[in-house]
Amino acid sequence: MSRRFTQLPPDEVAWNPARKPSSVLARQVRIDHLQLPGWSEKTMGLLDGKVALITGGTSGIGRISALLFAQEGARVAITGRREDAGRAVVEEITRDGGEALLIQADATP
Repeated sequence: MSRRFTQLPPDEVAWNPARKPSSVLARQVRIDHLQLPGWSEKTMGLLDGKVALITGGTSGIGRISALLFAQEGARVAITGRREDAGRAVVEEITRDGGEALLIQADATP
């Protein structure tokens, strides 16, 4: 994975009273470049020794989150309704040297 993080200057992260408090960030980070396939670049190991539980990890944002967490060294537990899609994500993570497991579950009310 190749990426470059850029911290925005303080003047670009300003208080806006019209925004809800939850949308105000003390620190804002912009991802300028992101490439997942191949994971050829060295990672920073930010999550070495950690365990991540990713709900909805079989597709979309959940899948990408699971791949990124695993790439940074986390052991990943993925939950999702579709067993076949979940197994594909687990296989992708383990093929690239990560640890992952699938918990088939439906978390919708």
